[in-house]
Amino acid sequence: MSDTGSFFVSAEAIVDVRVASAKAAGTRARVAVASSELQELTLRADREHKLVEAGLYPSGSADDLIARIASVKQGVLAAQAEADAADAQVKALDSRTRELRTRLKDMSIFSPISGTIVGRPPQPGEYMDPQFNGGLRIADLSQLFVEVDVPEAKLGSIKADGPVEILLDAFPDKRFRGEVKEVLPEVDRGKATVSVRVAFLDDNTGVLPEMAARVSFLTHAEDPTAIHELPKKMLPSSAIAERGASKVIFVVETSKVRMVKVKLGPKAGTSFELIEGPPAGTVLVADPPPTLNDGGRVKVNQ
Repeated sequence: MSDTGSFFVSAEAIVDVRVASAKAAGTRARVAVASSELQELTLRADREHKLVEAGLYPSGSADDLIARIASVKQGVLAAQAEADAADAQVKALDSRTRELRTRLKDMSIFSPISGTIVGRPPQPGEYMDPQFNGGLRIADLSQLFVEVDVPEAKLGSIKADGPVEILLDAFPDKRFRGEVKEVLPEVDRGKATVSVRVAFLDDNTGVLPEMAARVSFLTHAEDPTAIHELPKKMLPSSAIAERGASKVIFVVETSKVRMVKVKLGPKAGTSFELIEGPPAGTVLVADPPPTLNDGGRVKVNQ
């Protein structure tokens, strides 16, 4: 975890280094220009000095040139001193930047894997140690598994890579395809169960660790397109009765029943698809006798 203050100080120091480097580069450029001018004036002074000795050039002009050379030389020395100072400033700021980068690295946590922090993440400035919040946990949410306890007596029907259907309480209207990845080689003698690890085959975006899940082990893989259809409400045929020309069911409400007309879809096994009727989870009367009518009294067998 980075110390935010140190991060901004480090960024500011980097900017200072760049500004100082640009300033030093500009100063060195002025030194180069002045040195070039000094060299040219020196050559010109040599030529004019020879002409003065030959009586072909006035000595006053040569003296002015010598004074100009002295002035330029002083400028070169001053610019060189300024460039040296700028270079020293760059080195000092660069050293400070390296120090801040080291501090920033010491205040950072690096994960050995790519993933998402699960649980409460640490806050800037918070002290960290191996015991922090029970340990900082990183999860690769693209590699989630469902662990389900299978009764020992049904373990023989579980096959490696066998197809499964996964239902999550958080997404009641969505089904996921999965497959058996691992049967843990240990039996819980207290519960007489074996843990089976199931992998998602479909996109599991939004699925989080520790979500409640139910798994159905299938005999054959489901159609990838059909499994993404909304789940259908199924009504057991034993709850359906006829009153007149209508199909009805009897909904249990405390100690009485309420007769409800239903609209049925295709039959599947011993059930019918419920097109119109009460919501899932409603308590119904099984095998209602012909004498049972709306408002009839019943006793729920616990």
